[in-house]
Amino acid sequence: MLKILQSGESQGAAQACPAHRGGSRTFVASLYPVPTYPQNLMIYIFAALIISGMGWFLVLRIRRPGTVSEIEIHLDNNYDRFAIERAAQSDAAF
Repeated sequence: MLKILQSGESQGAAQACPAHRGGSRTFVASLYPVPTYPQNLMIYIFAALIISGMGWFLVLRIRRPGTVSEIEIHLDNNYDRFAIERAAQSDAAF
C-alpha cells in the first residue's frame, strides 16, 4: 500500500475522498498524544457503547428476525413522511 501511495497511482482516489484522508488523522490525533484524565477514557467508553449496541442488534436479529424488518419499514415510512413535509415547506417558501 505504501508503494502505491508513493508512486502516485491512487492519488485520485485519495483526493476524491477527503473525508477519509482527514478522518484517519483525526482518529490518530485523538489517541496520541494521550489526553489528560477525563478525556482519555472517552474513546474507550464510546467504543464500548458502539460494540454493545452492535451486539444487541445481532442478538435481536437472531432471536426475532422480523423485528429488524419492522424497524426498516418504520424508518422508511418516517423518511417518506418527512420528505413530503420538507417538500411542502420548500414549496411554501417560494
